[in-house]
Amino acid sequence: MVNGELRDLQPTLYTRLEWPCGAFGGPAYHWYKNGVLISDTSPDGKVVVERRNSRSYLIIKNVTDANNGMYQCTAGNELDTIYSTARLHVVEKKPVFTEKMGPVILIANRTGLVICPVAASPPPEITWRKNGRIILKVGKADVQNDKRFKAAANQRDLLIPSVKLSDAGTYTCHAKNRKGSAEDSSDITVGKDIVWIAAPVDNRNVTITLRFELDCEAEGDPSYEVSYRWLRNGLPLEYSARIHWVKEANRLVILDAIVSDTGTYTCIASAETPLYIERRKDVDIVVKAPANPPDLVWIDGSCWDQTASLAWRVGATNNEEIYEYWIDWSTTYDTTNWTRLPKVLEEDTKPVRLNFNLLPPFSQISFRVTVFNRIGAGEPSIPTDPSDCITKPAAPRFSPREIKGVPGGPNILKIEWTPVPETFWGGPAFNYSVQWRRKIASQQDENRWLFLPMSQDIRIFDGNNNSVTVTNPGYYVEWEFRIRSNNAKGSAPGWTYGTSHSGQDAPGVQPSGLSPDRVTARSADISWRRVTAPRNGTIFGYKIQYWHSGIGMQVAYQRNRNITIDLERIDELEQEREERGISKRSITKRDLRNKPRRIKERDTALTKSDFKTSIVSRYLTSVGRRLRKRDTREQNVPRIRKKREDEDENVEKEEPLDLCFNPDEPCYQDASDKELQLQELTPYKTYHVRIAAYNSGGLGPWSDELIFNTEAAPPGPPYSVNTYAYDKYCKLTWKEPRHKNGKILEYEVYGRQIVRTKLPWWMRRHIIYNLNLETVYEAKIRARTSSGWGIPVFRWFQTHDVEELPAKPLIPEVVGYGEDGVNVTFMEPIPESLRKFGGEMDEDPWELRPVGGFENEHVGVGGYPERFYVVYRRKYTNDKLKRTSEKLMWGPRDQTWIVIEKLQKDTVYQFATIPVNYVGKGPRSEWADGLTGGIVPRVEKIYWYQRDWFIALIVVFFSALLLFVIVVCATGHLKTIYYE
Repeated sequence: MVNGELRDLQPTLYTRLEWPCGAFGGPAYHWYKNGVLISDTSPDGKVVVERRNSRSYLIIKNVTDANNGMYQCTAGNELDTIYSTARLHVVEKKPVFTEKMGPVILIANRTGLVICPVAASPPPEITWRKNGRIILKVGKADVQNDKRFKAAANQRDLLIPSVKLSDAGTYTCHAKNRKGSAEDSSDITVGKDIVWIAAPVDNRNVTITLRFELDCEAEGDPSYEVSYRWLRNGLPLEYSARIHWVKEANRLVILDAIVSDTGTYTCIASAETPLYIERRKDVDIVVKAPANPPDLVWIDGSCWDQTASLAWRVGATNNEEIYEYWIDWSTTYDTTNWTRLPKVLEEDTKPVRLNFNLLPPFSQISFRVTVFNRIGAGEPSIPTDPSDCITKPAAPRFSPREIKGVPGGPNILKIEWTPVPETFWGGPAFNYSVQWRRKIASQQDENRWLFLPMSQDIRIFDGNNNSVTVTNPGYYVEWEFRIRSNNAKGSAPGWTYGTSHSGQDAPGVQPSGLSPDRVTARSADISWRRVTAPRNGTIFGYKIQYWHSGIGMQVAYQRNRNITIDLERIDELEQEREERGISKRSITKRDLRNKPRRIKERDTALTKSDFKTSIVSRYLTSVGRRLRKRDTREQNVPRIRKKREDEDENVEKEEPLDLCFNPDEPCYQDASDKELQLQELTPYKTYHVRIAAYNSGGLGPWSDELIFNTEAAPPGPPYSVNTYAYDKYCKLTWKEPRHKNGKILEYEVYGRQIVRTKLPWWMRRHIIYNLNLETVYEAKIRARTSSGWGIPVFRWFQTHDVEELPAKPLIPEVVGYGEDGVNVTFMEPIPESLRKFGGEMDEDPWELRPVGGFENEHVGVGGYPERFYVVYRRKYTNDKLKRTSEKLMWGPRDQTWIVIEKLQKDTVYQFATIPVNYVGKGPRSEWADGLTGGIVPRVEKIYWYQRDWFIALIVVFFSALLLFVIVVCATGHLKTIYYE
């Protein structure tokens, strides 16, 4: 049988019954009652046998006592016959309510349903009453029936269309048949319907890779809870790390939007009341992106005959209108360099006729097409085959773009130019014609070109060559030169000209008078006296270097030998320095549990632990320049420095930062300059500045170093801020700002509904108290220097939803103390999880701010331990447990350790911590062993005038003196009265 064997049935009187029977193999079915074959239709038509698909159904239209008996279904084919037998027994039962009816809440202006859960055989007559008045007799036309009320399809339940406030009351369901009657009542109240607070809105202008948000918030009656779900294009929306529902904000957030996110989004706010109710809001979202590249690009015609055209087939537009098309070309000489032709507007006719005046001759050319719309340019199409477009040779179209002289030392001049790219050679046998002459005052000499012996023209047949040397050009003499391109088809239409002086000596005098005029936290104005040129040469300008060597220091310096940084051996020197530092460092077992002790570095001018990450290297990387070896000769003067009390032991020292490395760059100071403002300095640092004059002969000697301190500034934000949320408490930890910009004086923790608290500079932990359960808070923390408060960092956290006992703490840390004591530190349990707002995901939280958010929120385990105490006993003994007094772990007297003294010397004890809060006492930690004694406590010296007895003596002395003065005055006054 398909559904197993027939089962015994007890149907309700006067109801319809369909009894299925099915088997595999396409059998013929027969039904028997008490061994008698049942025909397909009984004489009275009340019993019918029907076949639907592969099953047979016995249908009794109105079950009565006469239908009682044993029924059998047979299924047989030519291979076998199977049987299934069951009993049908009709039982009469009085009405019985299977469950309580109420109370029930109906929603205004919606269809209401009041259920009457009654079972009876035969089916009972149902009568509904409201507040004792009959409103409906089911199945009967009665004058007492209220036309607003109707019976449900099961002829028992009550339907109230368009519920009103007046429909509230007590509803009674009365059920009666010939076996008896029963009734039950339900109190009906009318609640509010679901209404929108913040419904989503259409957004037809979402740009790809950005995020968009859809708010969906509704409210209803307090008697039911509103739940939310989303559809996209009529199908359930699947959440992921990119698409997530932020329950706390009732917001759908979609990060990194893609074109397939386009569609109709439906927010459904629903509730069970007990009828299902909902409210929907549809919004259209259109994500726009740059258009897809053309599917196909091809060339019509011949490039050799200059009759070719370019055609393409447009791809997907990605929901944005196309503005124009960009056509790029490249040649086989340089496949990575693409040149753009004039843009083609969307309305222009295609194919596009190619302009061969813009294309290089004697080349194999590839083309690609890029589509541009309002969002931007899409990906370029697949390039065409270079063999599809080959151009004929022609004369060069231009000469080298630039020619210049590069003077060196005295009587040296080198002419350099920018070679013509091979793409534009235009034909075979490409070469350069180079000529030069000396520029003098005589008109006759100015018109006479000077050539090399036995040559009318200098021909250079290497198209990639870029220089030629002039022999014996003299000392600082001005020359003129020109260059032109040629090939087998002819010459370029014009020459490229240039002028330059020959070489000279480098400046021999160092600049003097280097002084600071005005110094602030982030800038400094410096000035100097100009340098005179050597012989009949000139000064091009000045090169300036500056660097800092740590926080502000009091500086005194003396002359010493120069130091040179060898960049070629920098890796080798760095490795030696690192190995030398490792050999000097010694670490104890206690240091291993915390951090290696910081070893004071040797005071050396212009050194750094990592040259590759220095300011010089970062500057060169950002501007893409190459460090030239001739600029690596440094002339430094070591200083004798006296540190400030707040300076770190291993002060980081920066390499010198050049304002410019290339003399041809305009960032070098002009020769006429004698002052400059250094900008973007770091506050509270000691800066070193030096300056040197330069010309074509090179760089002159460096000036004496100028050393000054920048002023302090407000600090940066505290670093590594973490929250550990509990029920009514939250622990906040942090590290000092990376950019202190001065000496940190104090920290401040504040926020909405958070007590504003100021903490000393050495504090790295704070307990926020008096919080509410299951509430989101925003805590802010900032640091202060002498210049003011710095940038705050904020962190969001959410407290627990229930009050809890403290969780079991970790095994305490025990350290010997004094001669007979120990120091026991309470160790909090490890947080359960680290979460971000909106769930666990790699993307940013839904709400972005400059610094802060939910990024470092930890969920604390259990309730926060407000207090704790220590229990202890000697190990390997049956001594009675002893306990200490309780210590507060929050507020101004926050303390996480307890010192226990007057124990037996050099004895092993067992210690455990027990947390306590307002709910009760938490579980005890595991036992930790500790040996008494070991660390001698620091005893501060108390002078005799600081002791209590001396202070009491002073108070008594002055009291007696005051009493004596009063007595003397009173006696004198009495004598005066007596004599009068």
